[in-house]
Amino acid sequence: MVSIPTKADTRSMSHCSRALGGAAFLALTWLLWAGQPVAAREVSMPLRFDHALVEQLLLEQLFTGPESSLVALRDGSGCNYLVLTDPKLSGVDGLLRVRSAARARVATAIGTQCLVLLDWTGFVETDQRAVLDSQRPRVRFSTVASRLLDQDGQPTTLAGAVWGWVSDHVHPRIDRLNVDLEAPLGEIRSLLPLVLARDDAGRTQRIVDSLTLTAVEVQADAVALGARLDVPAIPGAAPTPEPVLSEQELAQWQQAWQRWDAFLTFVVKSSARDTARDATRAALFDVLLTARYDIVEILARTPEGPDPVPALFVRTWDRLAPVLRNMQAGLPGDSAFQYLGFIAAADALKGIQSLGPGAGLDLSADGLRRLARIIAPAVRDDPLGRSFEVDAELRALMGFGPAIAPPQAGGGAWWLDGIFRAARATARIDPVLVVKLNQWVPDYKNAAGYLPMVEDLLEQTSELTMGKGKVPKKHARLFRDLLLATAWKESCWRQFVRRQDTVRTIESVTGALGMMQVDPNAWRGFYEVAGLTDDIGYNARAGADILAHYLTHYAIRKREDKYGIPDALARATYAVYNGGPSHRRRYRLDSTKRSLRKIDKSFYEKYLTIKAGNSHKVMSCYLG
Repeated sequence: MVSIPTKADTRSMSHCSRALGGAAFLALTWLLWAGQPVAAREVSMPLRFDHALVEQLLLEQLFTGPESSLVALRDGSGCNYLVLTDPKLSGVDGLLRVRSAARARVATAIGTQCLVLLDWTGFVETDQRAVLDSQRPRVRFSTVASRLLDQDGQPTTLAGAVWGWVSDHVHPRIDRLNVDLEAPLGEIRSLLPLVLARDDAGRTQRIVDSLTLTAVEVQADAVALGARLDVPAIPGAAPTPEPVLSEQELAQWQQAWQRWDAFLTFVVKSSARDTARDATRAALFDVLLTARYDIVEILARTPEGPDPVPALFVRTWDRLAPVLRNMQAGLPGDSAFQYLGFIAAADALKGIQSLGPGAGLDLSADGLRRLARIIAPAVRDDPLGRSFEVDAELRALMGFGPAIAPPQAGGGAWWLDGIFRAARATARIDPVLVVKLNQWVPDYKNAAGYLPMVEDLLEQTSELTMGKGKVPKKHARLFRDLLLATAWKESCWRQFVRRQDTVRTIESVTGALGMMQVDPNAWRGFYEVAGLTDDIGYNARAGADILAHYLTHYAIRKREDKYGIPDALARATYAVYNGGPSHRRRYRLDSTKRSLRKIDKSFYEKYLTIKAGNSHKVMSCYLG
């Protein structure tokens, strides 16, 4: 029985704690807690495979005859046969229903001829109960009912002579169907030692050995299983990380989130290769960018713990899991099982993380590499390799098309060959204009000459982006105003500032660069960091590229203009540009934080000013 302390008890305890001193009281608390037995906590994991996967297994295991048929009966004379083809699966009342097209002939052999008594075509339908194998991790199926249907799918008794063949020859074969889960569970067992605290091998082995299947259920569109792990708490595990980080811990913190970013990029890119559906790739991009914006948000404040990855993992997995589960249904058998294993393993890690620090989850580099290999075993690239080079394949898979041409080497040169190179690279953007602006640090004395040139650059950039077909033509003016207003809000149209007599690229606390404040961590692989840093023309094109994607794929495609809110498309686009894909609706929600409402209000005021033709008011940035 647990005793609830009274107010007097509480006062006594408080007095005792002051008498003993803070450290001694904490030590006493620890001793009292540590004396309790360490209970195992259960982690539940759903395993779910679509009927399409079971159908593939049915074809691979049973329908192995000519043209993917199941030859249930063919006698020596060739007169009698029963052949099943084209099985279709569904879940009905907790049973797996298999309906197969069937053709049968009942005949008597007379010499070399067949006296045909019945030629029949229709369907054979069987209902299977799913059960867990008691000897190994697999799901087996047993026939509990069957029926013959005519060509219209109605029950028939005209083919009664075929019925005995179904019972004798179809049931035993259908009952051989099984889903072997040794591979995905094996992946989890091999992963766990790499992601759990490594100072207690016995504890880790007990967790691995506890992995077991618990139940199976046939649903309308899938077979669902339960699995579990028993995870004992680590005695003395700190409930929270230390608030102050040492230099070594800070370095570990940086390595941890960078590993996570590399891992997630690898998984998203590998998954995008496995699907041709634009909607699925768009969903994967959404997951990737949202996770990267999460990282940027973390970087904006002082770290409070040595490892941000477990919390990032859970947040991102909640977004990624539904996308991968939907993908799994349309994949071939081997690939589907790879995704099943990856999803199950990630679910296991999420469950362990939910138990808190006492569970001992440690998403090490080896663990993340092993997890990544589950989903893409044939890819030889290091899943944790992290580069800031432009990744042409990633851009193409995520719907961004060819990379933006980089600025010419030595962007400040005035030589004609450099100008001509820039002209080829930037198409309709005036290279001389870019070169001039790349040497300019604006201030209140020279802004009157500087700002019209930047406006010219932004308008050329808008026209170039429109010319590539990235925005519907009817939204050309909206896009132009959006681009100018965003550049105003982000940087007051500045690429460079002077700090202690040194010219530097304007940079945010999280590392966002230049006039359009493009963050290399959020957009790693999409744009060149050197171009974002050193060239106002490249920075403008990168920002326009992002705005065009967000305007088209988020604001327009998701019909943000249907709510009757003025300039909704521009406002939604900027909200995503500023905060990431999850922020699209924030400009119209009452629940939006005051700080974000202030940002959106400031942008909208600038947008309306630009829209009204008053771009000269950007000068206000330089007069204060």
